[in-house]
Amino acid sequence: MTESSNNDINVIARTITGKAYTITIDQTATVDDLKEKLSDETCIPVENISLRLICRDNAQIGDVKYPDGTIGRLLNDSKSLVGQGVVNGSVFEFMIMFKRKK
Repeated sequence: MTESSNNDINVIARTITGKAYTITIDQTATVDDLKEKLSDETCIPVENISLRLICRDNAQIGDVKYPDGTIGRLLNDSKSLVGQGVVNGSVFEFMIMFKRKK
């Protein structure tokens, strides 16, 4: 287990089937960094992971309401998590996406 620092936040990554992973990551990390940590935890290749941030009470302009009633936010993979409104305890859903062979 790695030591956490004062700059770390815990986020919850949840599969569409309900399995949850708590990931501790530096608050300056990017979505790409989170995907890397999630890949390490699940053994799913990074390129097959798609994330959406689930917003609870802090929906903002630009957020998307999904058919299941949740409100989510698409994030820029290369920008910091905190800079995009991610806070300690934020919940992400992730889907495993497989690329078709050409």
